[in-house]
Amino acid sequence: AVVSTQSTGHYSLKLMIMPSSSGTLLKAIVGRVLKACVVLQGAWVERIIVHSFNEETTNDNIWPPSKFTVFTRLTEVANSASLHFMNASKFFVWLSYYQNLYSQPCTACGKILCDETDKDKFLPPVRRDFNQMDKAYHLSCYNIGDDSF
Repeated sequence: AVVSTQSTGHYSLKLMIMPSSSGTLLKAIVGRVLKACVVLQGAWVERIIVHSFNEETTNDNIWPPSKFTVFTRLTEVANSASLHFMNASKFFVWLSYYQNLYSQPCTACGKILCDETDKDKFLPPVRRDFNQMDKAYHLSCYNIGDDSF
């Protein structure tokens, strides 16, 4: 069942409740970019996995990692973000800023793609700032000492 569909100039987010025995399972679809399965315990995000919008997953087995490096990295970032936000609604607003994952340049270097791995895989900026959600960073461009993350 569709719980909510929100769309503004900044983002488009569709939330659906899925059956689950381990808490409330929401499937979040951000534009035509990604889909994320999120387990909630009360108002807290407990677990998340991110896949490409077009990647095949089944309701029986949604937890295997994405076959795409960009979405496995995004899963790691999203799990970190879930620890930062005090409630799920702020987390989902943050997640919605990934609608422009492939078109927003890195705030630090100005490029869209950056060689982020030792296997010549160029990735878009997969980090979004927790406080200024419209700022995107490549993992290698993000300043670890920056308090805004």
